[in-house]
Amino acid sequence: MNARELLNALDAFEQEKGISKEIVIDALKEALEKAYKKHTDPDALCRADINADLGTIELYELKNVVEDVEDDLFEIELDDAKEINPNVKIGDVLEIAVDTETLSRLAAL
Repeated sequence: MNARELLNALDAFEQEKGISKEIVIDALKEALEKAYKKHTDPDALCRADINADLGTIELYELKNVVEDVEDDLFEIELDDAKEINPNVKIGDVLEIAVDTETLSRLAAL
């Protein structure tokens, strides 16, 4: 099921069950974040984004941009971060997109 089909199903669910689509979307975001943590590291930092208007579902790993990495679970060196986002600077939180294939496998669990 692609994102648009899922969001159409959420609309139908809202009409049939009377549960706000926003509540279901928030629960889905939380479930995606938990699934990502379960399959990477329970302490990993991540953020799910579901845009009902665009029909997109995205998941991001979050890392603090630092000069010298002490914990690679939470941090990324500035030079490596600049390869992803050239405008990033030390102290920023870099959002690294999790590839959609990984997202699909996690959503299926």
